[in-house]
Amino acid sequence: GLFPHLINVNTGSPIGDHVTWGGMGDSFYEYLIKQLVVSKGKDPIKAEMVSQIITGLQKKLLVDSPSDPNASFLANLDGGNQTLQMDELACFAPGTLLLAARTFPEHKEIETIAKRLMYGCYSAWDLTVTGLAPEIFSWETEHHDRSRGVYYDEENRPAVYPIHPSYILRPETIESLYYFYVFTKDPIYQDMAWDIFSSLYTYCRSRSGYSGVKRVDVPMLTWDDREESFFFAETLKYLYLIFDDPRKPRFPFDKWVFNTEAHPLRITNIVPPSEIRSPKLYRQQWMY
Repeated sequence: GLFPHLINVNTGSPIGDHVTWGGMGDSFYEYLIKQLVVSKGKDPIKAEMVSQIITGLQKKLLVDSPSDPNASFLANLDGGNQTLQMDELACFAPGTLLLAARTFPEHKEIETIAKRLMYGCYSAWDLTVTGLAPEIFSWETEHHDRSRGVYYDEENRPAVYPIHPSYILRPETIESLYYFYVFTKDPIYQDMAWDIFSSLYTYCRSRSGYSGVKRVDVPMLTWDDREESFFFAETLKYLYLIFDDPRKPRFPFDKWVFNTEAHPLRITNIVPPSEIRSPKLYRQQWMY
């Protein structure tokens, strides 16, 4: 139920064998779930595909943290083998999976996994010296003696550590925290969001805006002098919304769905037209 991140649009054949819920694959998986939400579960093809990708995630990508009993991560697949790296981009997954769990009773078991992924994503922020998440991170695979500290090995490397240490004002973890706060009303998710905002304010704020940073693992300003448009469309929007009143949310999830750039779209009673099942697509043997 997992798809390679590149497909030849003329033949429908895969290009390469890289599978990821991170960069270049993230929006595909997000939109499968959200299109099913928009259809109110009435799109049988999307329903089948959502079941496939959730099963594939559980069987092929999910990795539990040996250092934190509450956390999990999503690996990538290359040639069918796990690569223990996760993009911050993939941290949309906890919130979107929670949306699936709370919207469709047949997927309610995925909420536990979504919560573990939420803690895994937050740890990527919490365990850097700046409190900012790296673009790509990995994690220790061995359990460490708690007397030494749960999060650090004997070389003083965090249990979750940067592979690409830049941060370009990405919103995905904050996005997922917003879903968790609205659905659970647990203030711990507000606390996590406030910690992230404090780090943004400390290390990214300049005299005329906010900048990404080149290094999240050094306690100094390493601005890249770029302010991405999604910082306004997503990062600040989700930070604002998570401190809004959850008892009367502005965009209740049974009436609105956010697209991948955080633009709210109203869910209507219009049932999408039936799709023609493509025999070629469903005969493909390259799903993992």
